[in-house]
Amino acid sequence: EELELCEKIVARLEAGTEIRKSEWSGKEIDYINKLQFLTAKPVVFLVNLSERDYQRKKNKWLLKIHEWIQKNSPGDLMIPYSGSLEASLID
Repeated sequence: EELELCEKIVARLEAGTEIRKSEWSGKEIDYINKLQFLTAKPVVFLVNLSERDYQRKKNKWLLKIHEWIQKNSPGDLMIPYSGSLEASLID
């Protein structure tokens, strides 16, 4: 049973499919979670913006980045933030 699941996992990975993007039964998920595959983890795309762009909620790249994420990794989250703004708030 575990061997069959491992073969199924390998087949998905060789096909270029991330583990988290596949359908699994509850029992399979329990086993996969024990293995701690990186491609089974959730993905969040953090987009670092300048203070000005973050406050305006505009950046020439945001839409292009969002479109790329939707095309290449649908369903994953994009979070814009400003590291420089956060650093200035701490000081």
